[in-house]
Amino acid sequence: MQMITQNNLIALSNLNDYRRAGREHIFPSEASLLWFIRKNKIVLAKAGAILKPAGRLMINQDKFDNAVLNIGILDNHLVEN
Repeated sequence: MQMITQNNLIALSNLNDYRRAGREHIFPSEASLLWFIRKNKIVLAKAGAILKPAGRLMINQDKFDNAVLNIGILDNHLVEN
C-alpha cells in the first residue's frame, strides 16, 4: 500500500475542479468525465487515479492525466489492429 502524505492529499480534487483546471477540451462536460470514469473504472482505480476518501469520488490529478493518456494509447492500438 502507498504511503499517504500531505502532497498526496493536495493532488486530490473533485470531478468539476479537475475538469475545469484546463481539461475542458478532453472532457467538455461533467457527464463526459463521468462516462469515461464508468467505462475505465478498474484501470483508473488500479492506477490510483480515482479513490473515495470519506465516501466521495476524488481524482488524483497527475495519476488521472497519465491514465487518460495510457488509455488513449491503448485504444489507438486496438483500432489499428
